[in-house]
Amino acid sequence: MKSINCIIVDDEHHSRNALVKKIGMFCPELTIVAECESGEAGLEIIQKLRPSIVFLDIEMPGMSGLQMIEKCENRDFILIFTTAYNQFAIEAINLSALSYLLKPIDATELRLAVSRAIQQLDKISQQTQIDSLLLLMQTSQPERDRMVVPIANGLEVIPFKNICYLEASGNYTYIFLDQQKSLLSSKSLKDFAEILPKSIFFRIHNTHLINLHYLKKFIKSEGVFVELTTGVKLEVARRRKDELVEMIGKLGIKI
Repeated sequence: MKSINCIIVDDEHHSRNALVKKIGMFCPELTIVAECESGEAGLEIIQKLRPSIVFLDIEMPGMSGLQMIEKCENRDFILIFTTAYNQFAIEAINLSALSYLLKPIDATELRLAVSRAIQQLDKISQQTQIDSLLLLMQTSQPERDRMVVPIANGLEVIPFKNICYLEASGNYTYIFLDQQKSLLSSKSLKDFAEILPKSIFFRIHNTHLINLHYLKKFIKSEGVFVELTTGVKLEVARRRKDELVEMIGKLGIKI
């Protein structure tokens, strides 16, 4: 396999060293062509070397990782954020379909993120994802109302209100929208269960996650089922029944 150039942008020397070692051990297809200790240096190196993958720390003094990306003119690379912990940023990154690694970086998670990045290199630009992230970071958490979904031929921006339900298909997920349209995403149902707001979406079964605002009927007949306003009937796992009834009550949904 042809070597893939990457750079690391992180103000902490020990974090850069730890990532360099793990990349050397677990990601032999990557070649680290530069290490930068600031966003300003990262901008210069990206312009000069045009790396395929950029590992970027979110929180840095002076210019943060997000500020660096906002100023970056050439975004023809795959971006993998690294962060100690920033729930606000992580939620926005997830909704934007971008990748992140929590420090201290786990070798398995690193390997998975790099594998996904390599698959993306020849498929799509991350411009839409990055633009979506920057927009989401400018809005307060309660106002976030959409996500970017990776699909077979690129990306699609989907408002939460348009999603009726999601259905697991192995490691993929079908997303059924209110316009009688469906999309197949490379994210798993578990990924979506973590991303979508729990105040609106409820996982009724291992295979289904529903938007409670589309709930029409709660049916108990040889099992427990729900019927959505689109006419679709889905089974509810018995262990989820009581929690679902409680959620319906909290939202004041009449069925």
